[in-house]
Amino acid sequence: MKYSCDMIKDLMSLYCDNVCSEDSRAVVEEHLEECEPCRGELQKLRDNTYTDGLKAEQNKVIAAYKRKTRKKALNVLLIIFAIPILVCFTVNIAVSHTLDWFFIVLTSLAVLGSFVLVPLIAEKRKFLWIVTSFTASLIILLLTCNIYSGGGDWFIIAAIAVLFGLSVVFLPFAIRQIPLKGALSRHKGLLVMLTDTFLLCLLILVCVSEDYRTAFSITGYCLILPWALFLIIRYLKANGFVKAGICSIVTGTFLSLVNSGTDFLIYGRFTDTKGFWEADFSVWKNDDLVANVMLIILLSGVLLGIIFIALGIIFRERLKLKKKKREEEA
Repeated sequence: MKYSCDMIKDLMSLYCDNVCSEDSRAVVEEHLEECEPCRGELQKLRDNTYTDGLKAEQNKVIAAYKRKTRKKALNVLLIIFAIPILVCFTVNIAVSHTLDWFFIVLTSLAVLGSFVLVPLIAEKRKFLWIVTSFTASLIILLLTCNIYSGGGDWFIIAAIAVLFGLSVVFLPFAIRQIPLKGALSRHKGLLVMLTDTFLLCLLILVCVSEDYRTAFSITGYCLILPWALFLIIRYLKANGFVKAGICSIVTGTFLSLVNSGTDFLIYGRFTDTKGFWEADFSVWKNDDLVANVMLIILLSGVLLGIIFIALGIIFRERLKLKKKKREEEA
């Protein structure tokens, strides 16, 4: 044989991965035609069973190392957290001969622990566990402050407000990690909107002491826009340009009517506030200014909407032509 087996074995891994030069490939193939042992080595090299087993073993070692490192870090952090807890416990007992502000410190550390300790404990769905533990610990902290600050009726309002704010910001991301089945898994966005709407209505219920009809009427009216945008974006079967156009028209129309609509809900009639239909661009003062601005908002929303819808139609037609052309070529 023209080349030694040792030299061919050095090139074989490159040959198997298809990264060697053409000259090296020709040398390996020429040698393999004559050498049975080297052909066996190539077959072993191409056999993924050994490689997969090696990768699996490697992943186990890495996972074990990560668990060990995470456990060490968790133990260190637990010791760090235990120090202020023990100090505050001792000082509170020594000074007050009872426990009061110690529980506030304890629950405050629990809030911090939701960001520091929970990520080390949870191996899966970390974001969901962090958000859940943070929300729960924050509510408990508010309750503790309410109890040891002399009570009061502010806890319910604060708790619902916190839940509503956190739901608006974090629930759209956290719900992705919640294992839902069936229709619920296909309508997670709808669940988020329903949850936010319920918490908002509950917050208004505990904040308003009288005239619930007006409060809920205005709230319901203002919720028309976000719900309309959500339903259009989530469930309308159209491309992005068409959806953007419809959303622009809906937004412009709603904002141009918001003053007149809220006035009617509050007073049961239209007040002296002028609507866009009374706009006069020759006068820019007082109520005429409001009417002019409302008309500009309406026209801007409609104009942008028409442009986006036209772009969506053009884009859709181009896609149809491309699809038809591919089918004809096939």
